[in-house]
Amino acid sequence: MDLSYAISAEISLHGPFANTNSYISSYTTGDQIKGVVSVVSSHDVKFDNLQISFEGEQSTHTRHATPNKSHHQFQNLMQSESALPTPRVLYKNKKYNFEFSFQVLDILPPAACLHTSASARVKAAHLQLPPSLGDATISGLGGKLRDDFAPAACQISYSIKFQLNRANALSGKQETLFAKRQQLRIKPALDDSSLGLYPDCLTQLEYRMQGERLIYPKRQKEAVGSLSVTVQGPVCIWLPLRDPNLLLSQAIPLSLIYQQHNQQSTQPPELELDSFESQIIATTLYTTKKNDDYQRIEKREFLGQPTNFYDKQFPPLIRPISSVPWAQSATGAYITTLQIPTTLPCENFVPTFHSCLVSRIYTLKCRLNVRNNGSIKLLIPLIISSKRDPAALPSYDASAVSIGNVGT
Repeated sequence: MDLSYAISAEISLHGPFANTNSYISSYTTGDQIKGVVSVVSSHDVKFDNLQISFEGEQSTHTRHATPNKSHHQFQNLMQSESALPTPRVLYKNKKYNFEFSFQVLDILPPAACLHTSASARVKAAHLQLPPSLGDATISGLGGKLRDDFAPAACQISYSIKFQLNRANALSGKQETLFAKRQQLRIKPALDDSSLGLYPDCLTQLEYRMQGERLIYPKRQKEAVGSLSVTVQGPVCIWLPLRDPNLLLSQAIPLSLIYQQHNQQSTQPPELELDSFESQIIATTLYTTKKNDDYQRIEKREFLGQPTNFYDKQFPPLIRPISSVPWAQSATGAYITTLQIPTTLPCENFVPTFHSCLVSRIYTLKCRLNVRNNGSIKLLIPLIISSKRDPAALPSYDASAVSIGNVGT
C-alpha cells in the first residue's frame, strides 16, 4: 500500500553539524543528531505507527564469489513514538512536525557483528562504528564532493529514515504507507586505547619494518660496511574533527645503524644519503561471505582483475637529505635518527576500520636512497584515525566494555 502520491515529508537536521551551504551533514562519535520530520498529506490518512530511525548498513558484491553479493544492517536505532497525534490520523493539508534525536555511538551492540567464531579482538574491531564509504554524494566537506577512493563493489551508508505503517485490512500484517530517507555522513573518532585493535588486523600483509644493505665505495667490489634502517610502527596520523582543509603531517623517525667492517677505523661513515621516497597506498578489502574474519581476507586476482580488494596509490613524495649527524655507540657502530615528514594528500581519507564485510587499511611504502649504493625499502603500516572530541562523553556501552582489556 503505497501512499507516496498523497504524502510529502521533509527531514531537516538541526545543530552546528547539519546541512549548510558550506558543507554536507557530517557527524562524529558522541555527536547528537537532532532534527525534525515535517509531514503534509493531501488526504486524510489513518496510520497505526510512525517510525523514525537512525540506520547504518553496508553492502558488497563481486562477480567471482559465492554468494556474489551481501548486505548487512549493523545499526537500527528507533525514535520513541511519544509525540504521535491522537487519533492517529494525518488530516488533509495539515502540517505535522515530529522531532528526533540520536547519539552517534562509539561502540555497536554485540549483535551487530555477524561472526560467531571470531576472536574477541576481531569482534571488538567489528563493533567499532565504521565510517561512511563509497557514496560521493555525501563524502564531501566545504561544499565540494570528494572521492574516498572506494570501489563500486562496496558501500557503507547512514541515514535518518521516516516511515508510516498501517495494518492491512485483510491480512492484518503491517504495511508501509510511506517512507523517506535522509543520508548523512559519519566519520567515527577513536581514543588511543582503541588503536590497539588495529596492529593485529594488519598481520595479513607482509610489512617490512627493517632493511639492510651492504655499502661499497665508488668503483670498488669489496663492501666497507653495512647500513640498517628500522622504523617503529605502525605510524598513526590523526584526522581533524571538523577542519577539512587542515594539512596533515606526521614525522616518522628512522633509526639508522652503520657498522663498519674495519673495526679499527675511527672515522664516521662516509655515506651519502641522497633522498627519501614515500608513497601512501589505500587498500579497501571486502567480502560477500559473512563468516570471514579479516585475517582470512587476502588480495586475490582473477585474470588480472582484483576480486576482493582495491588499491589506490598516491603519487610518491621525494625529499632530499642534506647533512646527517652521526654518533658512535659503545659497540663502535655509528647511529643516527632521521625525522621524515609524511603528509596526507588533499583527499577524503576515511579512518582505518575493519567491519564484517568491508575494511580500509593504509600502507606507507618507503625507500631510502643511498648514493652509488642503491636503496633500502620499507613497507610500514599506517593508521589513520579521527581524534575523539574530549567534550563528548562515551556511550554506556563504551563505558561498560573496556576495549583495552579485550584478549586475543
